Amino acid sequence: MMTNRLGNRQLGFTLIEMMIVVLIIGILAAVAIPSVLKARSEAKLTACEENIMSIVNAEALYFTSHTSYATMAQLVDGEYLKKEPKCPASGGSYTLDMATPDGLTAPTNYTISCTGAHPGLQPGFPKYNRSFGRVVESPSDIPSNGGGGEGDSR
Repeated sequence: MMTNRLGNRQLGFTLIEMMIVVLIIGILAAVAIPSVLKARSEAKLTACEENIMSIVNAEALYFTSHTSYATMAQLVDGEYLKKEPKCPASGGSYTLDMATPDGLTAPTNYTISCTGAHPGLQPGFPKYNRSFGRVVESPSDIPSNGGGGEGDSR
């Protein structure tokens, strides 16, 4: 212990005081770190869903001009998208699957799926299907009638 010129007054901290401060900082970090990691994961999922909706909007613009749906390459080549988006969570790409009913020559429906890995989601999710009109994160989110969405992008 050190004393100053005024007499018995202590300068500095004791070992116990330092240990208590370190303990408090450790508890605060243990509480805060999981919350920060969860928020970061949710932000990446939201960005992925926004990428899917950008592709949906590009498809709508392409359909307005050409009365048919486009492949991903056609959307980029036709400048409906600046570049093919990548999943912010893992750098994966998006698949654009067309559905052509029997007897027709052009697709009438499409599904956009993320190939990236998202914690807590099944492979291939999130996805958008034109028939249900919104981004879903699991098979249980898909409407039972296969449609009826009102453009809800979540």
